[in-house]
Amino acid sequence: MKKSILTILALLPLALFAQKQESAPFAGANKIIIQNNNSAADNYTLTAEKLLDQSYMIDKSDKEFYQLYTAGIKVYGEGVSRLMSLYVLNRKGNITIVGRTKKTEQLRIVNTPQDTDNYENAVYKKSLLMKNIYEKMEQFAKSIGGTIVYSE
Repeated sequence: MKKSILTILALLPLALFAQKQESAPFAGANKIIIQNNNSAADNYTLTAEKLLDQSYMIDKSDKEFYQLYTAGIKVYGEGVSRLMSLYVLNRKGNITIVGRTKKTEQLRIVNTPQDTDNYENAVYKKSLLMKNIYEKMEQFAKSIGGTIVYSE
């Protein structure tokens, strides 16, 4: 009995910190992982070509670490709009896509500064805005091919 309790206590932290992964978007997902058999350099070239094919502008790129950042595009939701940017990390055997959003300039009732300079990671929720963002991320992911997994 003592051994089973100690085993459960030892394995509990692993279960708590494990990342949830599913084949469909779920509340709390913040990235799409595409699994394939390509090298990191091949994935980098492939994702850059697919981004340009889908009319994304590459804002920043890092060839040493195989990272790409796209320029912001406008995405609309229920009465709100945001600028969406994609962060793409290429590794051997997988590609990670993270959607990032930034507030656009809005009407100010009180003369207070707004934080419109920083991007935030887009976490999937049931709102129209997040559904539209993840739809664009899915379109890009499906154009690459491979096995698609949604993750926290």
